[in-house]
Amino acid sequence: MRKLLIGLALCALATALVPGLASANPQRDNSNGPHKDYMWGAATLPLPTPLGTFSANITADGTTAPNGHDGVSGTFSTEFPSTPIGPVNFSGVVTCINAVRLTGTTNGNGGSSAVNWRGVITQSSTPAAPVGANVIARTVDNGDGPPNDPPDRNVGFLAPPGTGCPSVAFATNPITSGDLGVHDRGF
Repeated sequence: MRKLLIGLALCALATALVPGLASANPQRDNSNGPHKDYMWGAATLPLPTPLGTFSANITADGTTAPNGHDGVSGTFSTEFPSTPIGPVNFSGVVTCINAVRLTGTTNGNGGSSAVNWRGVITQSSTPAAPVGANVIARTVDNGDGPPNDPPDRNVGFLAPPGTGCPSVAFATNPITSGDLGVHDRGF
């Protein structure tokens, strides 16, 4: 029972920082991009948990159909290589993406963009993040990161099954390494 509770705590916190995002994309900003939302990136970062801070490897990528709504494809993963209960891994498919250009922001790439996204866990090493559970996350792409741009930001969490992406902004945490990208179809 204790391992299950520890696993649940680790998975909830890991998912709280699932950054969305893993295939490289040549269109690194929102200028003159394709008319679809997409996200990409990968990061390794320390994640604080009630049991201590553990290194996590996170990746994701996803894209909408050209009109931005009809169909989504993509994947995500989170891995804790070492925890008190052993390695914790889960991954899944992206089911919705809602990217927006953030107003009043500046960076070397012409401004920041954010994406709210949802995914469904399809593989897991622990019952704490069961297959079929959802992940909801928000990623903010602030450009190429330090020293010229602020670090990208991300947060996510386990959620009950659902289909929609949240349309409201919610607080995010800075990424300590890696790069996350977001493209809003409107730009």
